Amino acid sequence: MSLPGSVVRHLDPLDEKTAMTLMAREQVGRLAFCMSGAPHIEVVNFVVVDGDVLFRIGVSTKLAALGQSGMFAVQCDRINTGTRTGWTVTVQGHARTLTDDEVAGLPVQPEPWAPGDRARVVRLTPRHIFGRVLSADE
Repeated sequence: MSLPGSVVRHLDPLDEKTAMTLMAREQVGRLAFCMSGAPHIEVVNFVVVDGDVLFRIGVSTKLAALGQSGMFAVQCDRINTGTRTGWTVTVQGHARTLTDDEVAGLPVQPEPWAPGDRARVVRLTPRHIFGRVLSADE
């Protein structure tokens, strides 16, 4: 697609390794899950450890969704509105709550920014990794 100023845009897929490298550089994303047949999306702070996405939760709809063994997804992106370029990465998979011993053994802890009790650490192991990059050539 050509825009004024002879800018040509490219939308290309990211390989899984590049996608996870980009995700590991971020701290904030969107957590998506299904509860009572309806989609829910919430902002979440996360870390990537050994290719898995870790985040904290409290007693909430997320905890209830975990109990239903549903799929979760975490998405993050980096967008430059000035150049209309950027990338997005989404990981989908099953999530589980870690034990206290597993949490103690983590090399880095997910730390939520928002106030409130978020004592449980959740590990999402990717089953599918999707990433795209939007670039521009002049």
